[in-house]
Amino acid sequence: MIVTVCADKGSPGVSWTATALGMMWPGERVLLEADPSGGDAALRMRTPEGHLLARHPALRALAVDVRSGSLPTSLLNYAHQTSLGIPVIPATDMRTEDFALIARQWPAVAAAADKWSGAVIADLGRLQEDNSAGPIAAASTIVLLIARATPEGLYHLRERASALTARLGQGLHGRSPLTVAVICPAREHSARLRDVQVQLTAEATTSNIPVAGWIAEDERSVQALRTGQLTKKLAGGDLLKSARELIHSLTAWRPPAEARQSPPWPGPAAAAPSPPGAPPMNVGGWSQ
Repeated sequence: MIVTVCADKGSPGVSWTATALGMMWPGERVLLEADPSGGDAALRMRTPEGHLLARHPALRALAVDVRSGSLPTSLLNYAHQTSLGIPVIPATDMRTEDFALIARQWPAVAAAADKWSGAVIADLGRLQEDNSAGPIAAASTIVLLIARATPEGLYHLRERASALTARLGQGLHGRSPLTVAVICPAREHSARLRDVQVQLTAEATTSNIPVAGWIAEDERSVQALRTGQLTKKLAGGDLLKSARELIHSLTAWRPPAEARQSPPWPGPAAAAPSPPGAPPMNVGGWSQ
């Protein structure tokens, strides 16, 4: 399954939310950096021995292999083990312009991620219509939209939730993969969750979008994540505690994958034909 983590404006807290979810997610999983604005996991994370992550393998290698029709047997072949306990497929070898070059490979990357036996936690950053990694979201079992319970945050949440509801489509059971999590201090989470729910139900187009839970605004834990250190403060902090609660809600809520029928999402204007033997690149309505 694929769990996309995204936001609307400035991707506030997406990377560390995705990292926290990846750390706490049960079973086999991998963190995939799929934010076209650039990834920095290899710059902030460390190996279990405390060294910087190597530049290879990384996202580019995965994109090249799926383009050639060589679907990987395990995404872990492209991942690095980290001191935070979560394998990561970094995008540090990708510049912003490189993401445009692999735009046509995203549907095949999404297909490989969807077929993998574990959970892929995908950091997509700001998910707008021009995000070239959108096929990842279209193939996701869960699309987690991150928001802050501020006046401007709630405004952008309504706008983005409405747009994504239309883009991702409704399943046969009348439920899209989209759900919301709010970032807030632990002591305020009950009130902030109510605020977000009120704002969403005020809009007819967003009234069916559930609020899955919250992620703690815990600066000490975030600083530990940025240095790639699994400290006692991080392990016992509000961030990972809230991530564990959120995962429980997400796994209990997730819609059945076979019920999803996603409409097309804007893709590259011109697509090159697939080489002989390459799998059809048509995932969740994104076609090549």
